[in-house]
Amino acid sequence: KREHLIETLSSMGGWDAARLQTICAPVAGMTDPWHYRNKGQFPFQMLNGKLEAGFYAPRSHKLVPIDHCLIHHQTINEILSWTVAAARQAGLQAYNENTRQGALRHLIVRHGFKTNQTLVAFVTRAKDVPGLAGIASRLMLAFPSVVGVVQNLNPKAGNRILGDQTLSLAGSTSYLDNIAELRFEVSLPSFFQVNPLQTEVLYATAAELADVGPDETVLDAYSGAGTISLWLARHGHKVNGIEVVATATADAERNAALNQIEQASFITAKVEDCLPSLLGQLHKPPVLILDPPRKGCEPQVLDAVASSGITQVVYVSCNPATLARDSARLKAAGFQLDALRPVDMFPHTHHLETVARFCR
Repeated sequence: KREHLIETLSSMGGWDAARLQTICAPVAGMTDPWHYRNKGQFPFQMLNGKLEAGFYAPRSHKLVPIDHCLIHHQTINEILSWTVAAARQAGLQAYNENTRQGALRHLIVRHGFKTNQTLVAFVTRAKDVPGLAGIASRLMLAFPSVVGVVQNLNPKAGNRILGDQTLSLAGSTSYLDNIAELRFEVSLPSFFQVNPLQTEVLYATAAELADVGPDETVLDAYSGAGTISLWLARHGHKVNGIEVVATATADAERNAALNQIEQASFITAKVEDCLPSLLGQLHKPPVLILDPPRKGCEPQVLDAVASSGITQVVYVSCNPATLARDSARLKAAGFQLDALRPVDMFPHTHHLETVARFCR
């Protein structure tokens, strides 16, 4: 993974490969890289007349039935097996993409490693699913860690997993988990890193490279549910987060209040729309955190950074290719890449998170 990162930054970003070898740290891996995922999403299908759940084969909607996965938390595996058996006993049918009939579309299980709290969700085509409420009640009795079971309604055709409406079947509609000493309330659609152990490594690395001074302000672009913002704000730094998804901003504000953090604020807007004006309002250039989705930053974002007085950017990337592409724009604006810290958030896959620092 480290060599792939260096090769990508060299070939697509135009950085000197020998220097990259010098500034790139070894990949921060896991001592025990198994059962690390805190979230499982399992589509349902009818195979030979039998209800099954599992994963899709690559680049297809052909279901591969499973009863456990070596990278999911064991609680998720146990709930998967129990739930499929209970749904079969109740005679429930899986949703058929061709006929658009059948009830069950997905099973989603989210588990808090630090709190041992679990949230279970059934994604269904319609609200009325006979026997589902009874399964939810029995599920909570069978697994004491389950604090809530919800039903998400998705009547639309297509590949989107979640619909717009979520109903309570039993217990709570969210669960709690910790990142370090920070506590987060996580609902079904909330973004929360799937590897909680490596998340602490990732955020500590970002904070170390940001090296925020006592009088400096942090601007967290693509702030999501505010996890990085709150990680930095807990040390007393003033942090402004920008996020386009309104529900994520609401999660961030709720979690700031949950942790009694007052020095973090959040704006619901496209980063490319509000970053130029926001930079103009600040008396002093902020420390900028960029944590974009896999597609990377919009060109307008990097143009705004280039024309600002910002001297340091910490870029948290989940895609080496778009990191390389965006780094070339920063390089053209006079930034130098002076630190590269890869973090293996997804062992046994090709995916890699990287924290990169650019200075000028």
